[in-house]
Formats: sequence, C-alpha cells, structure tokens
Amino acid sequence: MNDTLISRVLSTIQYNQFLAGLSGGVVSSVILHPFDLVKIRFQVTETKSSIQNSSLPYRPRYTSLFDAFRTIYREKGLLHGLYQGVTPNVLGNGMSWGLYLFLYNTIDVLNTNEYKRKNLTLKDRIIYSTIAGVITISITNPIWVIKTRMCLQYSDSKSNVYYKNMFDCIRKIYKLEGMKAFYKGLTPGIFGTIHGTIQFVSYEQMKDFYVKTFHTTEFSTPVILMFSALSKLVAASTTYPYQVVRTRLQDQHQQYNGVLDVIKRTYSREGISGFYKGMVPALFRVVPACCITFVVYDSQPYSVVILDFNNDTRLDIAVASYGTSHIGVYFGYGNGSFMNQQIFSSGFNSHPFALAVGDIDNNNLTDIIATNDGYGNIDVLMKTC
Repeated sequence: MNDTLISRVLSTIQYNQFLAGLSGGVVSSVILHPFDLVKIRFQVTETKSSIQNSSLPYRPRYTSLFDAFRTIYREKGLLHGLYQGVTPNVLGNGMSWGLYLFLYNTIDVLNTNEYKRKNLTLKDRIIYSTIAGVITISITNPIWVIKTRMCLQYSDSKSNVYYKNMFDCIRKIYKLEGMKAFYKGLTPGIFGTIHGTIQFVSYEQMKDFYVKTFHTTEFSTPVILMFSALSKLVAASTTYPYQVVRTRLQDQHQQYNGVLDVIKRTYSREGISGFYKGMVPALFRVVPACCITFVVYDSQPYSVVILDFNNDTRLDIAVASYGTSHIGVYFGYGNGSFMNQQIFSSGFNSHPFALAVGDIDNNNLTDIIATNDGYGNIDVLMKTC
C-alpha cells in the first residue's frame, strides 16, 4: 500500500463521525461495562450436572440479573467487581471502530470507479462491510480473549485474582498457553460479522415498509427508536448463539475441542436455551447504544437554506442531511407550515455539509449546490425545484 493510497483513504474518512463514534463507543463501554460482565458470566454458567466436571472450585450461580449485580457488588465492590475487565473492553471497542472504518474506506477507495463509489448497491455494502469486519475481528480477537478471561475471574476477595491487570493477563496466557490461546473463539467471531448486516438490512426494510405504508419519508424520533430497537432484536436473536459459543471457547475454566464440541455439549446439557444465556443483559447493553446511534446519525442536518425554490412566492427550506447523505426540501404553505420533506439523494456516504442556491442553467428554477464531505466534490441538483 503506497503513500498515495493511504492519503486517499485518510481523505475519505469523516473524522467528525469517527471521533463521535469513537468517543461514544468508549463512553458507552465504560458506562455499560457491568452489563457486559454479567452477560459473559451468564453465558458460561453450566448446568448442575456439569459443574462437577469443571476445574473451577467456585463458580457463582445467579438467579436473576438483579441477583448478579447485587452478588458481584457485595463480594468485590464496584471497581474490582462490576468493572473487572473494563480496560480491554474499552480498548477493544476503540480499536474495532478505528480499524473497521479505515478498512471499509480502504476497500471503497480501491474501487476506482467514481460513479460506482457514489452509487453503491446493497450487495456492495454487504461485501465491503463483511471483509472489513472479518479483518477487524481477526486483529482484535486477542483483546476479546483478555476481556473474557478477566471478566471470568471469580473470587470472594478483592485481591485474590489470578490476573492482576490486562498486561499480567497477556503475559500469563502467552507463557502458559502460547500464542494460539489469543485466537480462541475466532471462528464464531468471524461468523458474528453478519450481525451488523442483518441489523442494517432489517432497519432499512422497516423504513421502506413505513414509507410505502404511510406515504411519507418523515421519520420521527420515536419511529427511529422503534425501528432501531427492533432491528437490533432481530439481529441479536438470530446471531446471539455465536457469542455464547465464542465466550465458552475463551473461558479459562473449561476446555473444549473446538466449535462443534461447544455446540454439542451445550445442546446436550442445556438445550436450545443454553445458546441464549445472558441475552437479557446483552440487550440492556446494546439496544440503548444502538438507538442513540441511529437517532444521531440518521439525519445530522448540517446546513439550511431558506428561499422560494418553486416560484410560488412562499418561502421553502432546503436541508443538507449529513448522516443520511441526502438533500431534503420542505415546500412552504406560506402560513408557517410545510409539506412533507422531498428527498434528493446525493449518493451513499456523500455526506453533504454545505448548501448554496442559484439558477445555474437559466431556466428560472432554483438549483441546489451541495459540497460533499464524503466525496470531496461539489454536486449540483439541477431542476429539482
């Protein structure tokens, strides 16, 4: 990869989105880490018949989500208990976000056909996101192993833990188990990259259904919240079992002979429900963050222009929606109210952020000129008003 390619990739990254997403991911990881920890502990909880086969002398059994929080807090407190393993969690989320964004944009830039880049199909997006996701999980998997190991340190004492910190965990895993231990759970992790695809497709299908049913492209915040929550539920319910398999492979207290062995033993002892252990705290962790993300990024208006676009002597409004990469026009009734938004797409990931207007082609109709942050160009919407 030469300097020119790297500079092209870096120029396509929307750093305001990157920093917002990175900081949001870090903040949500810190705030919601206790749900991650409890989820992981529920995922590896064995049935009574299998406890005797475990090498672990003390594996707590929680009767409910509330009981888990209460027990962990009573035994080890907030920092050493509920926030055990938070460092690799924050590091992993930050690295995953940055790597995924860089890799996705690299794949996009390698496609030198500018027209195709501007009009990516759903198939293109799925392929790009899958490739970026597989590479990202392959690089960051060691961090998730460390996080799982640290979250699964059970003790009724704050000081009696095997891994003192993240670096101690790395050293001991490498010394006792070798490099291959850092890649436990990689196979189900790669399978899990379809989670985002299912969520994205579900979300877009719900929006399309809404538009066709109610004949409007206006999405209120409650509607976006509902669609984002439902799409996350669909994705989670269809792909969650891979997380259980992955966590059990990474569990330092049990030994499995690969993915098939985990699936076989889990199903024989616990049935289908065994693959959905910990799903409640998992949803508490991901659904709120998902809803916030969709609400924030589904529009992101950056620029507004007020003018009489259709020559009816009534003022209209044009909005550059950075998040959804389109120009929205609200035609006014002249009484302070407006028609439903008419949307003009500026291309996938174009991210328009500034508008200007004028009669470019002298046809007595106002044209809209948009500057696109995603493409680094100027787009003229001719005869749209």
